[in-house]
Amino acid sequence: MVYPQTDEKGSFSFSNLKYGEYIIHTSILGYNNVEQRVVVDRPLIPVSIVLNISANVLKEINISKH
Repeated sequence: MVYPQTDEKGSFSFSNLKYGEYIIHTSILGYNNVEQRVVVDRPLIPVSIVLNISANVLKEINISKH
């Protein structure tokens, strides 16, 4: 698996991928997970991924020292 980081604009890139079909799994806290199929058949493939805000609310976490 490859885990690229996005820049401040949300752009990302992969290097040295072989041609073929890939599934991009996107997840970030506060948004719904997204899976998107991408076919790499040339050197540069533009991909847009839209993230939707999640309705899930995280519960509070308490940490205490023993």
